[in-house]
This record gives sequence, structure tokens and C-alpha cells, in this order.
Amino acid sequence: MKKIITAYIASLSLLMSAERAKTTSMSSTFGKPNYTYVNPKPVRPVGFLFQFKDGTRFRGKIYNGAGSFTEGINETGPILQTLDNKIYIHHYPTRNLKQSRHPITGWIDNGDGTYSEPPVEIPSPPTYGHPHTIDPNPMFLPSCVPSRISFMQFNRRTLDDLYNYYSIRAKQDILSGNTFSRNKDIAWAIHKAKFARTKTTSRNTPRKSYAWRAKVFKEFRGNQYVKWGGR
Repeated sequence: MKKIITAYIASLSLLMSAERAKTTSMSSTFGKPNYTYVNPKPVRPVGFLFQFKDGTRFRGKIYNGAGSFTEGINETGPILQTLDNKIYIHHYPTRNLKQSRHPITGWIDNGDGTYSEPPVEIPSPPTYGHPHTIDPNPMFLPSCVPSRISFMQFNRRTLDDLYNYYSIRAKQDILSGNTFSRNKDIAWAIHKAKFARTKTTSRNTPRKSYAWRAKVFKEFRGNQYVKWGGR
């Protein structure tokens, strides 16, 4: 009888040892993160950051011209579009400039004994000239207020990025044997805008900015295809 009991206890001990071998000890997993796979959501495209001389920052894209005879970009500048395909209408704000300047350098007096470099000249909002020179808006927009934005309105960083993009495309056109390249014309226009100066009579003023906004509100109020700019 004693032998039977001894054999039973031995077999029971072996069985318990086997079960412990199957189970991971707590010390091997304690304190470690429990990873759970989650299917990631698609990343929304962020677009291109357009920075203006007036301090405005707009993230979007250049109008692709779909359903219209209007070019998204030409030698004058681009028509901008939001990522949800609304046409961006810039608001052309002005900056409050200090009048006190250093008599030699022309830098602005900050009032604390220091001077800062004067801001770049901000061009005035666009206006239509002779009827035959009108640059049309996309077909689904009214035509009295131009949506195209001059290259002169963008700061140098944005112009550099645009120039790099279109100059590369122009080189590709040339290597492909194209004697006429719109990309080359656009790249050259961007280059000229970077170093151009705005005439005093062509600079933006509070009066011009207010007149522009009044015209935009009258023309585009309630228009679902338009995004009105703002800081």
C-alpha cells in the first residue's frame, strides 16, 4: 500500500511540473508593455505652405484647372485652392509700420535703443485693367474679383520653393526635346518676382485693403466654392 501511495505522489509531482513548464512565469512579463495592433488611419495630405509678405500663412495647393479654361498658374501667379477644393481668396491685409527710422540705414526704431530691418513692401490687391487683359477666374466663380495671386505677394522662402519645383520641371521639358516650356516661363517669372521691388504707388494701404474686402464680400458672400483668407 505504501508503494502505491508513493508512486501516486511521484506521478502527481511530475504532472504539476509539466503544467508549470507550459505557463510563462510572471517575472518574465511583469512591467513589459502589452502590444495591441491597431490598423492606422490614412494620413491626410498636408498640402504646400504658402507664406505671404503680409504675414499670412496658407496651406493648400495650386488649382488644377479641372473643368475650366483657366490655368492654375501662369507668369502672373497661382490660383490657390484648399485641400477640400475651394478657391482661396486672399484678404490682402496691411501692416502697421512705424514711421521713425534711422537717418542713415533706414531701419525702424523700436523705441528701446534698438533698430530692426524694415519689412518688405507689400503690393496692393489686384485690379483689372483693360477688358482684353482680364485674367479669368475659374468658370464656376464670378469674374469681377480676380482670384489669381501675384508672385509678388509671396515671401522669398515660398518663391524659392516654387522656383525649385518649376525649374526642375523646365529642365525635364528641355531634356525631353520640348522647345516650348510653360514651366520655364513660370520659373523665370518667379525668379524675377523674388528680386523685384514694389513701387510706392503700387504698395498696399489700409484704404486699398478695405476697398478690396468690401468688393470681395459683395461678390462672394455665401459662395460655397470659396475660402476667404484670414490670419
